[in-house]
Amino acid sequence: MTHTHAQISKRSVLAIAILFAVLSISIGRSTAQGVSTYTFSTASGFALDPLPGSFSMLIGPGQDDVSSSVTSIGFTFEFDGSYYSNFSANSNGLVSLGTTAVSTSGLNQLSNASINPKLAPYWDDLTTGTNGYVVTWLAGTAPNRRRVVEWQVTVPKGLTNAAGAKFQLWILEGTRQVRFVYSSGISANLGQYSIGLSGSSGGFHAVTASNNTSSNSVVKDNNTTAMNSGRTYLYTPPSLLSGCVLNATPANGSEGVSPITQLTWQANYGSPAAYNVYFGTTTSPPLVSAAQAGTTYSLPQLLPNATYYWKVEPINALGTNTTCAVNSFQTNYLLTYSPVWSDNIGFNSIASTGSSVASWRNGSNTDDNLSQAIPIGFNFTYQKSSFNSLLISTNGFITLNTATTATGGGPGAYGYFNSNLTNGDPANNSPLIIAPLYEDLVCQGNPGTLSSLSSSIHYMVNGTAPYRSLTIEWTGMEVYNNPGPNLNFQVTLFETIGEIEFTYGNMEAFNGTSTYSYSSSIGLNAIYVSNPPVVGEYFVQQQTNSESFANTPANSLNVLPKCHSSIHLYPVSGAIIPVVATVPDNDESASAIGVLVNPFPCTELCATYFSSQNGTPSGLGTCSGNADDDVWFSFTATNAQTTIRVAGGADYDPAFELWNANLSSRLNCRDTSGAGAMELLSLSNLIVGDTYYLRVYHKLSGSGLTGQFSLCIYATPPPPGNDECSSAVYLSVNPTCIGIAGTSTLAATPSTGIPTCSVSGTIPDDDVWYSFKAQNPVCYITVQGGSGFNPVVQLFSGSCGNLQSLQCANFTGSGQSETITASGLTIGATYFVRVYHAASGSGSGVFSICVYSPPPSCTGGYIPANATQNVPASGTQLRWNKASNTNSYKVYFDMVNPPVAMLAQVTDTFVSTGALTLGASYYWMAVPVNASGDATGCSPVVFATDPTGVPMRLSTYLQGYYLSGGTMIAAVDAGVLDTIADTLSVSVAASTPPYQIVGTSKGLLSTNGIAYFDIPQPCFGLGQYYLVLNHRNHLETWSALPVQFDSEDSLYVLSDSPSRILGGNVIEVEPGYWAMFAGDINKDGLIESTDYSAVENAAIQFLFGYEPTDLNGDGLVEAADYSLVENNSLLFLFTITP
Repeated sequence: MTHTHAQISKRSVLAIAILFAVLSISIGRSTAQGVSTYTFSTASGFALDPLPGSFSMLIGPGQDDVSSSVTSIGFTFEFDGSYYSNFSANSNGLVSLGTTAVSTSGLNQLSNASINPKLAPYWDDLTTGTNGYVVTWLAGTAPNRRRVVEWQVTVPKGLTNAAGAKFQLWILEGTRQVRFVYSSGISANLGQYSIGLSGSSGGFHAVTASNNTSSNSVVKDNNTTAMNSGRTYLYTPPSLLSGCVLNATPANGSEGVSPITQLTWQANYGSPAAYNVYFGTTTSPPLVSAAQAGTTYSLPQLLPNATYYWKVEPINALGTNTTCAVNSFQTNYLLTYSPVWSDNIGFNSIASTGSSVASWRNGSNTDDNLSQAIPIGFNFTYQKSSFNSLLISTNGFITLNTATTATGGGPGAYGYFNSNLTNGDPANNSPLIIAPLYEDLVCQGNPGTLSSLSSSIHYMVNGTAPYRSLTIEWTGMEVYNNPGPNLNFQVTLFETIGEIEFTYGNMEAFNGTSTYSYSSSIGLNAIYVSNPPVVGEYFVQQQTNSESFANTPANSLNVLPKCHSSIHLYPVSGAIIPVVATVPDNDESASAIGVLVNPFPCTELCATYFSSQNGTPSGLGTCSGNADDDVWFSFTATNAQTTIRVAGGADYDPAFELWNANLSSRLNCRDTSGAGAMELLSLSNLIVGDTYYLRVYHKLSGSGLTGQFSLCIYATPPPPGNDECSSAVYLSVNPTCIGIAGTSTLAATPSTGIPTCSVSGTIPDDDVWYSFKAQNPVCYITVQGGSGFNPVVQLFSGSCGNLQSLQCANFTGSGQSETITASGLTIGATYFVRVYHAASGSGSGVFSICVYSPPPSCTGGYIPANATQNVPASGTQLRWNKASNTNSYKVYFDMVNPPVAMLAQVTDTFVSTGALTLGASYYWMAVPVNASGDATGCSPVVFATDPTGVPMRLSTYLQGYYLSGGTMIAAVDAGVLDTIADTLSVSVAASTPPYQIVGTSKGLLSTNGIAYFDIPQPCFGLGQYYLVLNHRNHLETWSALPVQFDSEDSLYVLSDSPSRILGGNVIEVEPGYWAMFAGDINKDGLIESTDYSAVENAAIQFLFGYEPTDLNGDGLVEAADYSLVENNSLLFLFTITP
């Protein structure tokens, strides 16, 4: 409804009556602190805040006397001494603060205390009309944000009218101000409106719109004046103590905070100039920084797993705000785990069932590499934090720190230095490591290929939520520059319970073929590792194969975990178990360990590992060295011929003695090698069924770094059948590599008098022999090593007893392949190959071998070349290039394509054809052949004998000669009625770069535009070619596309459209008729001044007859010719070629 004059008068009377009642209250409160103490200012030319792309609709169109739901301001707003977080708006231009929805009343009364606090940018009985609204949005950034409320309403009220009046309310965070902003459309309003504020304390501010003033003592509820667009009113509260700081970091209640951190915060309202900072370990922390200006405070390094308390008091001109709350946070939790070590456990490999890593950060490096992030498959709890992905290192650890940019290469962070586990140095800081075996590892053979990475490292998720597990496995790992080991181990992470398990399978740490001192780490470190580290930031094993873990660095574990053992880490506190030196069980002969005699040499070494560490002397004399750490074994002979093999680990220099059953006699002694090497004793006179004792010790004082050695007693096998060159196994030479299992080198003996391998450092103490007969000039010998076998392959010529070494290869490593490419071999000659393990001993003794020589590849360099013409019919010589690995050539020569008739099989690279047929095309090719077969996929070439022509026709016109109706002048005999216009040269050009001319024919061009020409015989029916037209005084022209010559006397139309000619390089002489451009007198491919001058000079001389300067063919050189070349020269014409 609309206001009537009677209603206005009635409301005015009511307002006046209320005003007198309220004035006494307002005047009485004029000195109170509250809204009445706010200062007022006004300005013009102020713009509305632009409506953003995203806002909240509070009230839609067609609404009268409605209010919005209570909405968040987006920050805490201090108003009239109270704090508010919510507001609501109505359709009548009024906002109320707090959790109670604003009144829907259209009766504007600023002094009505029942709906305080209120903000009234334009309060009257209004509507949103047919298109209006009330919307809101939050603008700016903390601590200076603003809540904007915008009305588009009808002024005066009109529910069915379009809403044209627009104004805004701004609630300002940092300054606590209130601003009203007005736009266009706010007309004079006899309905009377109010603008201002009122607070819960009773104070108010009321605007008189007619003079843009505001009063805190007189209520003004009867404004009628129109509002000017750009007018703004601003209410500013008196200064207060600064608000408590914002965004305090570390936030209250934070956990896992780094021990190296700083306190930071942001200023709130009240323009703080300084801050008091309190910090400590009690709930009422002491003052540590008084009246500091900045908003950060640096702390000393904090203790892990400790709770700290802090607060900040802002200071401004009015004083210090002492009401701010105390915050607390907790630093990183200590690594608290209880380890359980187990022996003789199963090892469930996932090498064939798990997923391989798809992407690595250090390329295909199989030495030091770090994977891209791998999903764990669930949230894993570590140090009370949650992780869902990890990185895998080739060096035997994982890290939950996927944010690192390290690649795993080099000595830096997450590199090959296992001391990174307990190192807080910022240059190498490597937190969040979980390491079942942190060592400088490589994939077997270290080939540097992605396929090796894929076969060496796998991961798999098992189980169902919430008790899933993730297992990562390293398979067949070796140590950098130490090809002997075969290390297989896993780490498993458990969902929900947060447990970790290290599991070890086949851990063949040494086999007597090389010397390497391990220096590894096993354990964990924290989310943050200090510099220097503090207790609780790492948890590492102190002694291998034990439950001795501590917060003490132990990055030099010399002994690797036992085969088929595990360490299970439970995330609970456990007692630190100290390192205990224990005497070996077999320290004395009375407690000797019984060892079974194997029927063959040991290939699985796990059961052969023993230790003499902490052994005590038995009091018996020695045959060699110092036996102060001797340990004892016993065995019962099963074979008179028995071998005892003792291999030392790391720097262990093994010596051993064989004693009789009652220890009354030392029967034998062995000490011929050095540290980390192998001692072998082959016996031939043992008594089957008798018991023997074996005494093993480190030759020097003590037991070396580890005291470890490998002991294997086995029935001595006979040497392999091909142990010597004279009994070499004959190998067939195949077209492809067909590998056969090699003879095991376990029982092989070294051959004597053999030329050494050119690759230094190899030890041929286990060589076996093969031979083959060369069938081709080139052969390939490939040996694929098995796991633990580092193959050396050596090729010899000559005969046994008189061998010459041709080549030797050992460029990869264990489990890899070696290939010799033998060239220049004598066909029919026998060659010898020996194979052995590169290091001392035989390794695993497993390999495969093949000798192969593939068929040769096709040759080239054919003479006569493809499409050669005019080859003498008397015959020619066919020539070609020599092909590699070829014994002979089959020359196919025929008049069909491809040729099927074989002309000859020769060992040279040429052959004669004999007499040929005139005008014929011949197809030929030379196919290389060796004992493995013929080259495949060879392509023939073609040549043609004299004569060369196959007749063809084309249509074209000459610009200068053209008359009309598709006819030209007879220029050969001008003035005579004839059908010959002139001669025309037609060339055939190849369709591919460099577009070589393969033949040219000069024929007659009839006056009707038909030219007769011949193509070379080899071009007929074979391939596509460009047509190239040349006339004595017209511009050379090329066909637009290559054409194919399939039928004799075919007609090729080039005159009916510019699209027939390359580049459209022709001129229309009559509708539908196109001709070659006239004027290229000197045949340089251009029509320009030199051609122009030539015609001009000839015209001056009055030349006549068959002249090249006679462009129109009339037998005279005169003005018409001159004009023609002049006009064309102005067009900058030139020959267009592909």
